[in-house]
Order: sequence, then C-alpha cells, then structure tokens
Amino acid sequence: MPDGILELFSHQGPGQFVVEGRWCVEALLEAEGFEVVAVLRAEGAYPEFAERYLHLADIYTVPKDQLSAVMGFAFHRGVLALAKRPQSRPIEPSRLSGVVVACPCLADEFNLGAIIRSAAALGASALLVPKNSGADVYSRKSIRSSSGAVFRLPVFECAELMADIVDLKECGFTTLATSLDEDSLSLQDLPNIEDAVVLFGPEKGGLGGDWLDLCDLKLKIPMAGGMDSLNVAASAAIVLYQLSIGRRT
Repeated sequence: MPDGILELFSHQGPGQFVVEGRWCVEALLEAEGFEVVAVLRAEGAYPEFAERYLHLADIYTVPKDQLSAVMGFAFHRGVLALAKRPQSRPIEPSRLSGVVVACPCLADEFNLGAIIRSAAALGASALLVPKNSGADVYSRKSIRSSSGAVFRLPVFECAELMADIVDLKECGFTTLATSLDEDSLSLQDLPNIEDAVVLFGPEKGGLGGDWLDLCDLKLKIPMAGGMDSLNVAASAAIVLYQLSIGRRT
C-alpha cells in the first residue's frame, strides 16, 4: 500500500468525501461520474469484494484496527472509500422530466439522506440542493442515511436554486410543497401531474414565504390525533409515494 493512503482517509482534502460500508461503497463504484481515489477493506471482510471491483479502483486490505484508527471510532462496516466530489453542473430544464425533488435550507444530513433514499426508490428523476449551504449531500451521514442512493440519483448543487426552479416552471413543471395554510390541497386530492418540482423545507419552520410563493400547489397531509406536522423526511416519503401512484395510473 502506498505511503500516505491512510492519512488521506483521516484528513481528506477539499473536494473529497468518505463513503462507509459495503452497500454505499458498491453504489459509488458502480455509479458514473465519480472518481474513486482508493478503497480500504478490513482483513477478512467481504473476500469477494476486491476481486469484483479491482478493475474500478485501487483496493487495499488493512487490519481492522487501522480502519477504526482512520475513522476515529470502533468501525465495524468493513470497507471505506475515498472519492472526489463531482463538479457542479448546470441544470438543463429541457432534459429533465418527471418528479424533481428540491431541498432548500435543510440542516440535518440524516434527513437529507432519507429524502434522497425515498426519492430514488419512488422514481424521482433528480435532486436539487443549494451549493455550499445547509446539509451536505456528500457528507458521511447523508450518504449512509441514503443507503447509497445518492449515487443512483442525479444530483445538482445549485448556486441559484430559486432561479433554477423558476426555469423549470417556465419549461412546464408544476411546483409543489407541503404547507399548513388553510388553502392547502389535501394530498389525497392531488391530481395526476406529469412533471413536478417538489420542495421540502427546513426542519424547524418549513419553507418561507418566498419559496411558497414559487409553488403552484400547496399540499397538506391528512393527520389524526391533533397532529399537524411530520418529520420532513417522513413527509417527503408520503408525498413522493402519492405522486408515484398518479404516475403509475
């Protein structure tokens, strides 16, 4: 193993990120558009792994305690990867279709990862997040919470997210968001929409007025027991499932 590989994992440079665990590392290796710097595999873990993916990346086998030393805690997932963050790419509205998920101002990386997982599982075509703001889509927490789905869903880190959503509206996309406003449409009455941008806002206060003003439809999820809100990741799963039903009928 070349000198300095372990140090790279311990102190990854700007523009690099670490991926933990077999399923997420496999999703990274099988994805297009990502440059993998190296993979570390613990001795005895996943013996078939190196043979299967050696043509895609440099894979090094190290004692298990070295992986824990790299991570700074007792690491039991068996494999790590270090990759370069993909360069931001501009949105081409005419090349997008279906359901696009936009997440302005999310703070919690676990929530962002869970939304990514639901978006990929329920047929969304892309994810839009603000660049250099809020939860990091390529943080270890986001990747782990997404179960590697971040590598299966086209991600756009937008310098001007609101302007990009306006461009999508001008190309015929309907914009949606959940809201507690009295004039919000019950989710069960949502009509079939071919192309939609669905906005999911920050955990504490939800979307602000400027974002809601972008939306053609405000939605509310019917709830029982006097409850009026859900965790944003749970709301996203419900809304995206409802949209997927409409697109399958």
